[in-house]
Amino acid sequence: MPSERPFKLLHAALRMDEALEKLQAAQEDLEKTRSKLQKQEKQITELITSALGQKGVASNSLLVSTRHKFRSLQQTLTGFQKGFEDRLKTLRARLDGFEDLLHSHNRNEAALEVERSTQLQMASALQKTLQGLIDERVRALPEEDHESSFVLPEVSHGYIPHPLDGFVRQLIVVDQMLTHDPDFFAPGEPYRPISFLEIGCATGRNLLIAKLSGLLNGSAYAGFDLDVNLIRRGQKALGLKDDIFVADALSFDYAPYDVIFSYRPIRVPEIQRQLEERMVETLRPGAYVIAPLAEDLACYPDMDCLNGPLAIWKKKK
Repeated sequence: MPSERPFKLLHAALRMDEALEKLQAAQEDLEKTRSKLQKQEKQITELITSALGQKGVASNSLLVSTRHKFRSLQQTLTGFQKGFEDRLKTLRARLDGFEDLLHSHNRNEAALEVERSTQLQMASALQKTLQGLIDERVRALPEEDHESSFVLPEVSHGYIPHPLDGFVRQLIVVDQMLTHDPDFFAPGEPYRPISFLEIGCATGRNLLIAKLSGLLNGSAYAGFDLDVNLIRRGQKALGLKDDIFVADALSFDYAPYDVIFSYRPIRVPEIQRQLEERMVETLRPGAYVIAPLAEDLACYPDMDCLNGPLAIWKKKK
């Protein structure tokens, strides 16, 4: 989201520029007023001189008094004008400094935008590299490990990898939530160690990232899938061994786990609802669920949606 600061700076600069224009206009009006006074003094002097002569002018008290008032007023106007000029110089100097600040801010914003773009490119490159390394390890298994007699149930999706950047962002946000969640308070730690489970983990890519990244204060990481061949490959290629196993999501007991990740493993809405009902029924109170593309979690009074865009839920205590 773009910062509001540049717009505020620009608004302030425009207001300062308007104030400078008004001050210049006031100075011009003051100069016009002084010129009118000088002209009026000259006209009055000419009228009296015409009527009384030069000697009469010198001795006429009205003219002397009028001249004194005119000159006093001119001195006052001159003082005002000097004050205007001083203030005008100060305002111009401040405006110049403000413009320098605005230019500096714009340069910094441009540099930050370049840095953000660079970080996105780096993150994308790292994601592709990590995915490539995992795929390469799985492909490097002997041919017999790639043979499969598993038949995917018609109601299920084949494995669809969740975007890595989205998964990492979800873990970071859940970590922040757990840090401030009194249900997980532990003296001397950000929060008590948690157990993590992935439903439909395939070879365990997400589980491996959650485990090795240290994004969560985790004590146990587990995942399951219906496909025994994917589980076997993940155990051998990624070293997950007992961390991943074969199980059925519709009959699984979710009570032992604190954080559960489920990326819509079932394509049929009615069966997906059964999975969500099973999760809500067996989840321990206070447990978190990360469930992109959930079907009906919002319908359960026991579930609080903590972050809609990231699909993070918590079971009420």
